[in-house]
Amino acid sequence: MNNAKNAVYEIQKQMYNDKEFFGKSATNPFYNSKYVPLPNILRVLVPKLLEKGCMLHHESEPTGGSQVVVYSVVTHVETDDVFKVPATIPMEKLNPQEGGKATTYGRRYSTMPQFGIPEYDDDGEGAMKRKEAPQSEQLEGCITAKQQDELKKLYGKIKFTKETGADFMNVLGMQFNATKFAEVKAEDFNKLKKYMDGLKA
Repeated sequence: MNNAKNAVYEIQKQMYNDKEFFGKSATNPFYNSKYVPLPNILRVLVPKLLEKGCMLHHESEPTGGSQVVVYSVVTHVETDDVFKVPATIPMEKLNPQEGGKATTYGRRYSTMPQFGIPEYDDDGEGAMKRKEAPQSEQLEGCITAKQQDELKKLYGKIKFTKETGADFMNVLGMQFNATKFAEVKAEDFNKLKKYMDGLKA
């Protein structure tokens, strides 16, 4: 028996029996719903893991190309049993700043699947048809409110899984330097729309 994996399993059982296990304090940039940011998750997970004799840390390694692999690692201290999950994050440029950004994203997108935590609320937010869409804003140099609404409608038609949802957020952040549609640069609109059309297919 892998004691580290067993500890993660026990925590997952607690989590799914308690919908407010982590609390929700961040906002979905697409539909203004609440989701759980990584610092909140770690503040809950780390004490739970310590109670089970485990610790959590992250490791990263370059791949020799324009991406980095980040591992979320749970170790059972007494037995040295290890359970780790990787996340491969693309880098737009090969420099320390991009490497740091990729590592930050990787910590989130390796920890979330390791504990079976959905990126957003588990109420099918992305697939829902809203009766009233939130009013869009336009930032200087970024896409128009009409273009944002077009991307939001397209987003709602994509059947995301936990993994593909995380991949989409990676691409939005790493390739388009945005955390929400309002931050997408005007010149990147067609590129992002083409990418999302491919996800819908």
